Amino acid sequence: MVNRSPFQEVHNTRFVERNTSIPVPHILDVIQYTIPGFPDPQIRGLIVMTYIEGVLLSDWVAEHTRRTAARDAVLEELDAALSSGDGQMLDRLIEQMRTMSPPVLEVTGDEALLSDLRNALRELRSIPPPSGAVSGLDNQPREFKAALFEFTNPTLFPERMPTLRRLAGPVQSMNHRIVFTHGDLHGFNIIVKDGRLAGIIDWETAGWLPEYWEHTSIEGHITLEPLFHQFWDAVGAFGPSPYPEELALEFALWLCTGTSIVAGLDVDLRCPRVANWPSGGNDAGPSQRPRGTNH
Repeated sequence: MVNRSPFQEVHNTRFVERNTSIPVPHILDVIQYTIPGFPDPQIRGLIVMTYIEGVLLSDWVAEHTRRTAARDAVLEELDAALSSGDGQMLDRLIEQMRTMSPPVLEVTGDEALLSDLRNALRELRSIPPPSGAVSGLDNQPREFKAALFEFTNPTLFPERMPTLRRLAGPVQSMNHRIVFTHGDLHGFNIIVKDGRLAGIIDWETAGWLPEYWEHTSIEGHITLEPLFHQFWDAVGAFGPSPYPEELALEFALWLCTGTSIVAGLDVDLRCPRVANWPSGGNDAGPSQRPRGTNH
């Protein structure tokens, strides 16, 4: 059941099923109905589809995480401190955690899953677009890059606008290929079975978008999840240090728009993922990587 019209997800899923070998649910039936309401009626939907067996990628990552015994012991103490509300113990344990080595994702021997995901994304991105416009499957053009700034608030964050415009300059001047994009890949939309990709689900946000959007969307879901950083770096679907200028801009926009707004005058808009990449940097100039001819 979905809290919106179901047809976009249905059309996108069927499109991917027809045009790629990516495993997706087979749509059996779809029902749209309306719930009367004020001021507007609410559209709802029910999609009947085949079931894909396997485990969620989020569970797979948890099962393949290697932690030290010392870290596990501190985590148990943290749970106890949270339950008891012992603030002093919490502060001490958090400080102790900061000095410990982070957990490591163990992907040795799981090259098949990494390859499956890498090939799936490359296949998806190789579908010829119907036009150079950014659009959904209805092919309605959108001034995509300029529209990103419509969600910022120059009145609320006037001191941030110069940084946002500086970061936007090289991105808006680049030519980006338009590719078919899932747009919402995260640990709950990817299904794994027996060490292989079993399915990718939830295609409602898919459409023809700039080539960097899949990567920056993934990064948006894993900002505070270093284990997933390790996973997607191992997949390497977008090459080494992909799209640093675009990610730097998107990260700054996330802190200024939507539900991820961070208030304050001294907010650091620099993207740590870009700063940590060998060839990246938030002050980097326009990329010299070859681009497509579509904006």
